[in-house]
Amino acid sequence: MVDVDGQEVFEMTEDRRSRVLGKILAMQAEESVEVKAFRQDVLEGDLLTFNNAVHWIEQQSTSGKTSIHDNLSYVGEDGGTRSIRIPPNGIISRLKKTATRLAFQLPCWEEAWAVMFILTGEQPPIPQARAFVQECWPFRALDRIVLILDPRLSPREVAEMYSPVRKEFTRGYFQRDKPISDKHLEIAVFAAKKRNSNNRDAVTWERLRDEWNDEHKEWAYEGDVRAVRFSRDARNAWERVTGEEWLE
Repeated sequence: MVDVDGQEVFEMTEDRRSRVLGKILAMQAEESVEVKAFRQDVLEGDLLTFNNAVHWIEQQSTSGKTSIHDNLSYVGEDGGTRSIRIPPNGIISRLKKTATRLAFQLPCWEEAWAVMFILTGEQPPIPQARAFVQECWPFRALDRIVLILDPRLSPREVAEMYSPVRKEFTRGYFQRDKPISDKHLEIAVFAAKKRNSNNRDAVTWERLRDEWNDEHKEWAYEGDVRAVRFSRDARNAWERVTGEEWLE
């Protein structure tokens, strides 16, 4: 697992075939006119070591008195992706533009590794698989696990990749998730009527219970004084469907 700008990304390391493919890509990138020009103009033809490149980036990013206007991604000494704010002009801005174009030409390279390649010549890895959680507002239940897979992977290898990501993803609300009944799916919608109202006080639980009893006689809440059972079931159902806590 690697850290990409604060997000946990699960990776399956490259195999020999992927490493050779990466080497071929790196050879192609070496012929980029812009890469050659940057190395000659800025580095005077001498590539940096990986650690020196990290330090160089961090020093350049804070040099000058121009206003901050962009972000540059790079790979830290720990192998994780980092991001720093950079000025709109100067050497570091040129590095950003060169890396962005290189990553556009070779979409399997991220900007962070394109940056390190330009400075060090180190071959960016081509992982066989990557997996991460794509968060989606406003409910956690809308989040999705994204898998980027080498089609040569077997179904078993894909399952091995997916399993730890799903385990991490299901912590909390989804950890004990069980099938939900049709009744509770329907009652979650009634809860949303109160939740989404601009005037929640006007949409009382008693009023919603009466509407529910009229529309769903098979699941009617008879003898439910002050809609205590109904409101409890509705809130619980809404939480299970959305993955969020019901906060008044």
